[in-house]
Amino acid sequence: LVGAGIESPRFDPNRILLNELVVTGAFTYDEGGFDEALGLLALMLFQDSRREARSVGGEVVLLEDQDRSNWNREQIAEADRLLVAALRAGPAGRFTLQAAIAALHAQARTYADTDWPQILTLYDELLRVWPSPVVELNRAVAVSMVDGSTALTVTLPFHSSASASVSRCTPDFDAA
Repeated sequence: LVGAGIESPRFDPNRILLNELVVTGAFTYDEGGFDEALGLLALMLFQDSRREARSVGGEVVLLEDQDRSNWNREQIAEADRLLVAALRAGPAGRFTLQAAIAALHAQARTYADTDWPQILTLYDELLRVWPSPVVELNRAVAVSMVDGSTALTVTLPFHSSASASVSRCTPDFDAA
């Protein structure tokens, strides 16, 4: 409705998102247990906590360029509590692992302070638990941040466009 220019007093995107979360959480609970429902909620809170910093003047702002003072620290704290509960409740599934990755980004004071070795470890586990091309690409970025641009070209030899899209991750990408 919003994209079509239709306004409705009954249309509240936040309420719709909340309803979707409840439904998705119920399905997640049925499939993966309480721990994954908590992990999913933590992931959504971590991602939403950066909403205000993700765009400026309608332009997308990359994670490394976001003004972290615009991140919602209360949501991050709540997401942290949920993540800890999810990790204590059982083995980490895909949502809990993704929440743990988001937590490491949220905990870093600056992009340069990001704990890339730990993120790489989490992507290794996520790839084992939930293999997908997106996880492989994100893992390749983590590898490049840990080992440098040569590791990125070794990890992604098959997609020059994918390699180019993450070239900003390493200062010496063109030399690799």
